[in-house]
Amino acid sequence: MITLYLTRKVGTEPIPLSLPATPADIGNTFAELDTICPDPSATEIYKVDSEVRNLNRYICKADVEDSETLRKLNQLAELLQSMSREDQMKMEGVLDSNPINGMDDILNAASMVKEYVLLEEVTSNRTLGNYLVEHGVIDCPENIKPYLDYVGIGAEFYSDHGGAYTLNGYVVRKTELPPQLQPQKPFREESRDEMLRLTLRTGHHADYPLILPADEEYLSSVKKYLCIDEFSEAQIRDVRFKTPYIGQMIHAMECPSVEEYNEFAEALEAIWQTDGALLTYAAVLEAEKPEYADDDYEYAARFAADQASPSIDTTILPADQSINLGSTDVGDVSWQVPTGLIGVTTEAAGCALHTWQIVAQGKSPLAHKGMHYAARILFAAAKKLYESPERCALIQDDYQHVIGHRTYQSMLPDSVKPGDF
Repeated sequence: MITLYLTRKVGTEPIPLSLPATPADIGNTFAELDTICPDPSATEIYKVDSEVRNLNRYICKADVEDSETLRKLNQLAELLQSMSREDQMKMEGVLDSNPINGMDDILNAASMVKEYVLLEEVTSNRTLGNYLVEHGVIDCPENIKPYLDYVGIGAEFYSDHGGAYTLNGYVVRKTELPPQLQPQKPFREESRDEMLRLTLRTGHHADYPLILPADEEYLSSVKKYLCIDEFSEAQIRDVRFKTPYIGQMIHAMECPSVEEYNEFAEALEAIWQTDGALLTYAAVLEAEKPEYADDDYEYAARFAADQASPSIDTTILPADQSINLGSTDVGDVSWQVPTGLIGVTTEAAGCALHTWQIVAQGKSPLAHKGMHYAARILFAAAKKLYESPERCALIQDDYQHVIGHRTYQSMLPDSVKPGDF
C-alpha cells in the first residue's frame, strides 16, 4: 500500500490518499483539495508512506494531476500490496541500484524484484566482506582471518557486482552471486515413495522437478529456491505418475494446484503401501470412470481411508456352487425352453433387495455399467447361437436330458384365471 499526502497550499493539513484506490475514492480526495484551493496546478505530494521506505524519494515529484501518472501509481500500489515482506525489502535495493527516471522505471523495478536476493544484516562494506569470508567466497586459513581487510574485500565485491545497501541488508542480482552464495536445491526426504513428479517452470529458473508427496518444509524450501511466494506463480509443464497406467486414467484438471496434487500423492502413497491396493484402486477407477477430475482425487483419498476395512466384496465363488438369487418368472419359462442365468453387479454387496437403497443405486454409474455388461453378454450369446446350429442342437439334447419325464406344474390353482386379478 502507498499513502500519498497531498496539499495545494502551504500551511494547510495534507489530505491522505491511500493507494490502490477506486476512482470514487480518488475523486473524493481531489474534491476535498478543491475546497482548499481550486487551482489543480498547485497540487503537491507533501510526503509518502509505504512499506518500501525509500519510495518517497522516487515519487515525491510525481504529477498526480496527470491521470496516466495516477494510474501508474495505483498500479505500483497493487504490485507492492501483492509482494511478500521480503520482496518489499528487496524493492528498496532494486530502486537504489538501478537508474530511475519516472514511473515506468519504478514499475520495471517492481517487476524485477524476483531477480534479486537480500543478504540480511549485510549493510556495509565491512559486513559484506565478513559475509564473503564466512561463506567461503574468500578462501583463507583460520589464523589469517583476523588480519584481513574486510572493508576492502566488501568494497571490491560491491564495485564489481553492484547492488545496494539498505537498512535490511545487501540487495544484489542473483546472477552476480558467486557459486558459494547461490541458493541450494531443496532436499527431499528420500524415505518417502515418489508417487508423481511435476515439472514446474518460472521466469527465474530452469524447469524444476517437484517430487510428491512432500512435507511443508520441503515445499516451502522449493518456493524459496524458485523465488516465488505461492506455487500458483509457477506453471505446471508436465505430470508423471509412478504408475503410468493410473496416470492414463486420471484426468488433467483444468487449473490444478501443487497443493491438490500433493494431497492426491499422499492418498496414492497410502494405497501403495498396502499390497495389491493400487491395482484394486486402478480397477475401481476403470470401472467407475469418474466424470470430473476432482472425483479422481476424492476416490484416492476415500479408497486410502477405507483400506483398513475394504467395502469391496472380493469373494470369488466356486463355479459349481449353486447360489440362491431369489425367484423370478424366468423359473417358469425355464420349463419350456433351455435357459441360462448370468449375474452382474449393479449394487453394493449386502444391500437388501426391495428397498429405497436399491432404487437409489439404480441411477449410479455402477448400475448402468452392469446393465450394459449384461446386454453385451446377451447379445454375444445370441450371436453365437445364431451362428452355430450344432450348438443349439446340443443344448436342446442336454435340456431334454435334464427335464426327462418331468412336467411343469404351475403353483397357481387351476381355478385361477388371468382375468381374476
